[in-house]
This record gives sequence, C-alpha cells and structure tokens, in this order.
Amino acid sequence: MQGSPLQCIGQQINRLACQHRALQQEVLTLRHCLADSGVLCPTNFLTKLHRLKFNQVKQTSQWSSNVRLENVCAPSELASFVSEHGGTEALHALRCTSKAIQQATTNVAIYLCGGTGDGGAMLKSTLRFDPSNGVWTELQPMHIRRAGHAAAILARQLYVSGGSSQYSCTLERYTPWTNKWEAMRSMHKGRVCHAAAAVSNRLCVCGGEEGMGVRIACTSAEMFDPTAGKHGTWEALPPMLEPRCLHVAVTFCGRMFALGGKAYFSLNLPLSSVESLNFSSRTWVQSVPLPAPQYALAATVMHGYLYVCGGEANHKVLATAARFNPAKNVWERLPHMPEPRKDHIVAAVSGQLYVVGGASMSNDPSSVSYPDAYRLDSAYRFDAGTFKWRSCKSLPARRSVAAGSSIAV
Repeated sequence: MQGSPLQCIGQQINRLACQHRALQQEVLTLRHCLADSGVLCPTNFLTKLHRLKFNQVKQTSQWSSNVRLENVCAPSELASFVSEHGGTEALHALRCTSKAIQQATTNVAIYLCGGTGDGGAMLKSTLRFDPSNGVWTELQPMHIRRAGHAAAILARQLYVSGGSSQYSCTLERYTPWTNKWEAMRSMHKGRVCHAAAAVSNRLCVCGGEEGMGVRIACTSAEMFDPTAGKHGTWEALPPMLEPRCLHVAVTFCGRMFALGGKAYFSLNLPLSSVESLNFSSRTWVQSVPLPAPQYALAATVMHGYLYVCGGEANHKVLATAARFNPAKNVWERLPHMPEPRKDHIVAAVSGQLYVVGGASMSNDPSSVSYPDAYRLDSAYRFDAGTFKWRSCKSLPARRSVAAGSSIAV
C-alpha cells in the first residue's frame, strides 16, 4: 500500500539527504587525495571557497562596495607602524590578513647556511642576500656546524637537516621574521650528502649516506610533519628505486623528484637517472633522465620549469645548465654558467636564477686539505627572459657545500 503524498515526499527527502552526505564524503576524500599528491593546496582551496560564498551573499543581498584597505590608509605606512611598534611577528600576522599589506611588504631574499670555508672549517653561520639592493647580511647562526646538509622551505621557514662530520640526524628550523633557529624532532637516521624538498606542507628527505661506516649511498626516505606535536613527527617513506648521494630533490608538478647523484661516494660513477615519488600511491617511478650524468649539482623550479646547473662528472667540474619542459617532456639545454662549479646553491627570485658559492676543483670539498683557492665566493644570475648570465654581489667569504633557498618574507 502506498503511503500518503506527505510520506512519499518525506521518503524522497531522506533519500536526497543520504545522497548528499555520500557526496560530501566523496568530495572530502577527493580533497585529501589531491592535497596528499601536492595538486591542491588546502589553504588556497578554503580561501577560494570563502570568497565564492562571500560573493554569493553579496549578490543575494545586493550589497556592493568598492572600498579597499588602500583607499582608507597607505598599506606601506600601516606596515611600517606595526613593524616599529609591534615587531616582526606582529607584521607577519598582519600580512596574513591583507593582500595589499603582502604586496607592500613582500621581499624575496636568498638564505644560505653552513658549509665549509677557508681551511676546511665547518660553518654554522647563516647569511641572507637581498637581490633588490645586493647586500649580504649575517643572521643568527645554526645550533651546530654543518656541511653536506640539506635545506628546504616549508611555510616560509627554512628547514635544515643532517650533514656535519658525524652523520647528524638533527633537524633545525629558521624563522625569518624572528631571526631564530629552533631544534625540531630528529630524523630516524643520520644522513649526509642527502637531499630535501617540501611537498604538501611536509618536509621530505631522501638518500645520502647513513653513517654505517662505509661511504655507500642509501635508498631510504622519510617525511616530516611539522604540525604534529610541538616538534613534529617523522614517518618512513618507500625507498627510492636506486641509492643516491650528492643528488638533488625538488618539488615539481605535485611530486618530489630526485635527480642525479651517485651510488658510491668514493667512486666517480655519476647518475643521469631521475625518479619521482607519487604521494597518492606512495610509489617511486622513473622519469626523463638528465641530459648527462652528474652529481653535486643544484636544482630549483621557476616559472613552470625545472632547472639544473653545475655539478661534477668524470673528474671534471661542470658549467652546464638545463631546464626540463613538462609540456614537451624534454630537457632543454641552456647557456653555460660563466664558470664551472659544484656543491653550490641555486635559488629563484623574480624570474632570475641565482647561483652562489661552491667549488671549482674535482675533489672532496669537506676535506680540510681541500685547497682554499678552489672554494668560490662568486655569484651569478641567469635571466630566463634574455637567456643571459650576469655577475652579482659575491659572498662575504668563500664557501662550499652549503645549503639554502629563497624565501618571501
């Protein structure tokens, strides 16, 4: 017997409610999968969703206003006042509330830490380079001396892991707006000559030497979650397809790529292979290999391209540079750097590729007997628009095997 029309309507509403809850669960699961794979940034998603809902309310209420913060006050003056009276932390909080404030205060700088200097001395100093005025500034030093360490940027903070002569497992974090380093939870394994990259609000490290008494590279990888607990937590990732040390890692197209390097530190057998980690399936897959085998190279991502430069192969330090074009799935060769270098850092700022420090001799740069004359203090920048290299302000002192990157502060 059929129910009354009212009962039928109630049943239909219940079915629709069940379907709606199922769709909500599917959308939430999809969001998590996209975020885990690095395709979706949760913060950007929620921001756009908020703006969409806000615009819908405006249309429904027929309310409109063209008044913006910059119509009421000068963002630069407001930022200066807050910075002067509230400090850098207050300015950082203010920047999160307004695009106008961000645009008025954003300054992209290059940060460099650790490495080896004259006499092979291992360093813990931290430097900042401001491309807008060409000035190097010394900052708060790291807690320990490091060389052969790895660095990556996560939430506008610099994370530095491993390195030193003791196969350190320690992790430190530098906050630009407070100029302070703080110790974070240590890695599961001590590593040196490894690589690091930030993916989907997580820090990932891979490869390197694990300090087992022999200078052999490893395949292990692990991931750090800075939001879990006071000092964060580490979890193991699937091992890479082949052992690597003296390689580089970058985040590109939602994946972490491990490029080049070599399997045995003491043997000159460079790798050209490239592999990437798919975070949704937790599997490593082979990618398009480098144009030539190389280790002790540097890499970064700029304007949708993956750039690599320098390094060493067959007892020769390289001046080569190339970029990977994902649309064509090929590597494109670029003009050579003005001078060959390895164990340097590279950072991208406003369409310019900055190459800093390193060494120009085929040798172990962490050795005390390494000739100081072959450590470099020079720096160059590559203009992606003109395809030309130009010199820029040198380091205050020669430095190799450092780590660093660029941060918008």
